[in-house]
Amino acid sequence: MLLPTEHKPLVTGKLVGEKKAGQTQLLRNAHLGAEDDLVKDFRGQHTLKEIFLKNSKEMAEKPFLGSRAKIIGENGVVTYGEYQWKNYREVHEAAHGFAGYLMKNDLCPQVTNEEGKFRFVALYAKNREEWVMADMGAMLTATTVVTLYDTLGHESIDYILMQCQMKTVICSADKIKTLAELRSSGKISTTTHVIHFDDAKQADLDAAAAAGLTVVSFAAAVEEGKALGDDGSKWDEVTPDTFYTFSYTSGTTGMPKGVMLTHRNYVCNAGSLDFYNDKDRYEPTDVYFSYLPLAHVFERLILLTGMAVGMQIGFYQGDVLKLTQDLAVLKPTVMVSVPRLYNRFYDLMQAKIKELTGMKRQLTEWGIAKKLSTLAKTAQTSDSFYDAIVFSKFREILGGRVRTMITGSAPISKDVLNFLKIAFCCQIKEGYGQTESAAAVAITWTFDPESGTVGSPFPSCEVKLVDVPDMHYTSDDLDHDGHPAPRGEICYRGYSVFKGYYRQPELTKETLDSEGFVHTGDIGQFDVKKGTLKIIDRKKNIFKLSQGEYIVPEKIENKLAHSHLIGQIFVYGDSLQHFLVAIVVPDRPVLEKWCAENGIAFEGDQGYAELLQSSRINKLYLDEMVHKAREAGLFGFEIPQKAHISSVAFTPDNDILTPTFKLKRNEAKKYFYNEIKSLYNGAKLQGEE
Repeated sequence: MLLPTEHKPLVTGKLVGEKKAGQTQLLRNAHLGAEDDLVKDFRGQHTLKEIFLKNSKEMAEKPFLGSRAKIIGENGVVTYGEYQWKNYREVHEAAHGFAGYLMKNDLCPQVTNEEGKFRFVALYAKNREEWVMADMGAMLTATTVVTLYDTLGHESIDYILMQCQMKTVICSADKIKTLAELRSSGKISTTTHVIHFDDAKQADLDAAAAAGLTVVSFAAAVEEGKALGDDGSKWDEVTPDTFYTFSYTSGTTGMPKGVMLTHRNYVCNAGSLDFYNDKDRYEPTDVYFSYLPLAHVFERLILLTGMAVGMQIGFYQGDVLKLTQDLAVLKPTVMVSVPRLYNRFYDLMQAKIKELTGMKRQLTEWGIAKKLSTLAKTAQTSDSFYDAIVFSKFREILGGRVRTMITGSAPISKDVLNFLKIAFCCQIKEGYGQTESAAAVAITWTFDPESGTVGSPFPSCEVKLVDVPDMHYTSDDLDHDGHPAPRGEICYRGYSVFKGYYRQPELTKETLDSEGFVHTGDIGQFDVKKGTLKIIDRKKNIFKLSQGEYIVPEKIENKLAHSHLIGQIFVYGDSLQHFLVAIVVPDRPVLEKWCAENGIAFEGDQGYAELLQSSRINKLYLDEMVHKAREAGLFGFEIPQKAHISSVAFTPDNDILTPTFKLKRNEAKKYFYNEIKSLYNGAKLQGEE
């Protein structure tokens, strides 16, 4: 169902069906009838294979995948030039040839177990055009691609490859050494073949051979496959229920879980993104910039949707510190990212504004005020006068052509989101999803002026809220004016829902109920008039302090993180203690500026680390947390009473964050164990003998 462009409703979702005890009615996309089926295809196509083959034929000569030309200078210095493109025909030829090579050499043998019959291959590399070619090649043969990434760690990589009885890993050349080390140490025993991108180091090839690995380049595999002339008629059939990929979520504890996702899961979400015939609908003329990890479902969905539409997709050079260089050359029209990068853009622009003086500063402030006012009333993001003299400079950060953006994976501040909309002169949709939903559950509507919600359900699923009595969230809740404001755990079902966790039936039952609903652990609230969803809390990670008060640390962290002084924060409470403590990582540039303004000097990283342990800085942060907590209306027992100010940032590399930048509480506790013990004056923590 397509929505006319001129129709600009504020109502984007609607409640349907009966209200059962302890839960809300179902929230559906407003442009689906109560009896309409949910979206399950993309323009009548039901598998990614159908989509890929159709576009390879109908858009054969259209540019598809692009990478910047690698230039090696006289001194071996590497620089990057313009984007060079492969068209849909060339990508299909490479994918088909690679598929033939995999099948001819039996590199994806059938694996049979209680879950069914599978063929597997692993992909272990950063985003690049060969990643997509390999992915499409495996997909053509009904082989399930299992994605790997560095921050999983060796133990988890071994677990995944062994659980899938993986024979073949496709990877970038720099991963050969890791795989050789794993196999030499007695791990990944089922893996015997490696197919690599780029030129490999001879030492790595020798190590792989010594470990019993057969290694071949991707380019050689493609050429050998093309020479076979296999028409693919004997390859396994691809259906909507064929498993397209397993995405292993690192989670916050234990071994990763293999989320089993089908062609239907992705195709219905691509169809949902294509559902609205509005100005932000993706078009074949669009150019997309791919840098978020393809190993994760969010980026994979956007790329596959781009492929389905016929977009050009340009990849970053592999260095996230040089994204603005790539953006300047590519000049994309579509941008998808996570709050971490958007916050960086926001901070950069705010710093530039503060440097302005005189009339330039005045014009900029007038422009911001005018556009924010217009945005709040009409959702309009452009202003011909101010865009020309002020905001065109901000747009150049993204290359100057971006017309639509999405943010997802984590919450983003309403103030940041609104500012970026007016600065980049385009709508930024906020999405909500999980790996278990192939990235998509809800998304905001183009013409809705309100920020701070995640919009209405994707047309591929429906959502309900289930009471959480212990946290006082119910489907009968009212707002301050006495109007219905149902709250509860977010649960969804539909064509996007995963089939389960691979070979972990008990974990599957904990998440996926008998009616097909996924229980997210997130707490949401419905706006019953507009039909939108807001994320307000988490059901998990709840604990009591010794006086019996329930603590939701994520809520507290989200409130305190609004401070410009705080870069990262981990709030910890022990059930044997009566107060909270915090590990705080400062926003270093902000703190350095404060120090300069207050006559505090230090030298280098060592001096900075010593500064953070001073009583003056500790008091600064304790006072700041009290201020932000009271500003946010937190209770006294929700305010950390002591803090350790750390120069060590939370990252996936030190295992404090997941690869999608979620805090791993158990790992954070282990990492800062001594500091936490000290904050509690050496007292025993819960679970200690």
